[in-house]
Amino acid sequence: MRHSTLASPRWGAAALLLALTGLLAAPLVAPRLAPAALAADDQQPLLSEDDVIAGTMDIQFNTRTSQDSSGDLLENSPAQGVQDKYSFSLSVAKTTEFAGDITRQPNLYSKTLRRRKQGAALGFNVNLAVKNPRDLKQKKNIGKLVGGVPVDEKNGAYLLDGLRTLLKHPWVGDVRGRGLFAGIELVRDRRTKEAMPADRIKGVVDFARRNGVIVGRSGGGRHLGNTIVLSPPLVITRAEIDRVVAVLDKAIEEMGGQLGAN
Repeated sequence: MRHSTLASPRWGAAALLLALTGLLAAPLVAPRLAPAALAADDQQPLLSEDDVIAGTMDIQFNTRTSQDSSGDLLENSPAQGVQDKYSFSLSVAKTTEFAGDITRQPNLYSKTLRRRKQGAALGFNVNLAVKNPRDLKQKKNIGKLVGGVPVDEKNGAYLLDGLRTLLKHPWVGDVRGRGLFAGIELVRDRRTKEAMPADRIKGVVDFARRNGVIVGRSGGGRHLGNTIVLSPPLVITRAEIDRVVAVLDKAIEEMGGQLGAN
């Protein structure tokens, strides 16, 4: 079990729950690479007070500790029905409290024919309470949020199809991926595969961030590669995928224009 302490001066209660749900739904592949997700609107006013959002979270990685023993699933698969569990208690503006659990389970596939035996799922059970701003010792439980978040199994193919439209740019050397984990290789010359200069790749990342999409780069430390990497949450919608592709399209177009100007 992992225990974490959370604090943020930036997000409101509704945005926090959406962001938390999206974060927990992120695929377990390539944890070392930066994820892609829709960023908060940069035009929103920032709060300066510390601990506007604060709390704790305990994480049980049951899918890592309870492995399949039937022999019917792909190697290193968790047992069928096992879920990771995120138990949290969060305080927002010192007057609103969220406490409960979020669970997630992965896709599971048969060993021989690789047929899907279990679909990915995300569920939540969250209690909501409010405090009297004049007397924080007075608290009232006002409701509970219970349900699940739909996961579209075909979103990975939809994302890759969208990203492959970026091959119209001569500076995109390749688009590859599996599921919701994808990469866009940026090159100066598609024939020779000469890598795009680092400052131009950084420009693409910065452009995307300014326009509400967070992407990362392959590698790490002093050895960043020339591939833009994306790993959005399982709960991403088709409309959000379209927006990610459109922003990256504009970012790469701007990068190519600057390259030509030089």
